[in-house]
Amino acid sequence: MKGVAIASMMIGLLVACPVASQATQESDSSVKYTLSLTKAYIPSEWTAEPTYMSRSGQKLVFGGKNTLLGWMELYNEPKESIQDNRGFFRGMGRGLANMTGDTIGGVLHVATFPITALDVALPEGGTDLL
Repeated sequence: MKGVAIASMMIGLLVACPVASQATQESDSSVKYTLSLTKAYIPSEWTAEPTYMSRSGQKLVFGGKNTLLGWMELYNEPKESIQDNRGFFRGMGRGLANMTGDTIGGVLHVATFPITALDVALPEGGTDLL
C-alpha cells in the first residue's frame, strides 16, 4: 500500500511538472534546472544566496513557508482582484490555482532542499507573506 502511494505521488509530480528544462539565468547562478509548467521562469528568492549552505537553508525555509502559507492565496487573490476591478470569481480561480501551485511547489522545495541545482517555479514567485 505504501508503494502505491509513493508511485501515485511520483506520477502526480510528473503530470504536474512536465517541463524539466535548463534554467535561463545569469551564468554565475548555481541553479541549473527548473521544474515549471511554463517557459516563463521566475527564479525563487533563495537562488541569489552566495554559498551552498545558505542556498539549501533558504530553500528549506522558502519551501516550508509556501507549504504552510499557500492557502492564504484563497484570501489574497480575490482581495487583489476586487481592488483592481477584475471581479471576485476571477480572483477565486486565480487564488485556487496559486494555492495549489504554492503548496505543491513548497513540498517539492522541502523535499529537494539539498539539491540546490534544481528550482521549482511557483506562481508569482511563491507566497509573499513573512
